[in-house]
Amino acid sequence: MDLRVAKTKKRITTAFLKLRDKFTPDKIKVKDICHEAMINKTTFYKHYNDSIDLSNKITKDVIESVVASFPSKGKIFEDPKEYIRGILYALEVESDKLIVLFRGNQDALSARLADRLASVYYDENMTSDSEIRLSFAIGGLLRVVNDYIFSRKNYDTEILSECLTKMICSLPESASESV
Repeated sequence: MDLRVAKTKKRITTAFLKLRDKFTPDKIKVKDICHEAMINKTTFYKHYNDSIDLSNKITKDVIESVVASFPSKGKIFEDPKEYIRGILYALEVESDKLIVLFRGNQDALSARLADRLASVYYDENMTSDSEIRLSFAIGGLLRVVNDYIFSRKNYDTEILSECLTKMICSLPESASESV
C-alpha cells in the first residue's frame, strides 16, 4: 500500500475513533470526520462509501487484529491456559479501540468474536457434542472477557486464566461422559 494512502487511512481512522468516543456511528457525519482528519470529502470517498462503511471496516480490522495476534488461537482445548492468556493479551492490546467501538453494545463484540473464533475450529465433520462444547467454551470465555474489558473489573489475569482454564478443562468431551 502506498505510504500516503496508509497515512490518510490512519488519520481517517483516528478521527473516526475520536468522534466515536463521543457519538454513536449514525450521528457521525463524513464532514465531521474530514474536518477532524484534515482531509477533503473527495479523499474520504476514495476509500469509504460513508461513515457506516468506515465503522464496519474499522470494526472488522480490529476483530481480525485480535484473532490474528495470538498464536495459540487454535488451542482452546489442547492448551486452554495458553489460549486464554493469548486472547486476553490480544484483547488488551486493542482494548481502547474495542471500548470505543462497542461501548453500549458489548454483545455485538461477543457475537463477532465468537463467530470469528468458531470459524478457526469449525469442521463440517464435528459432532453435535463437539460443536456444543466449542460454543459453550467460546461463549463463556467471551462473557467473562467482556466484563474484564468493559467493566474494567480488576481481575488478576493469572487468576482469570487459571479459573477459565479449569472451566474449559472440565467440559466433557461428549454428552455421554457427563451422564
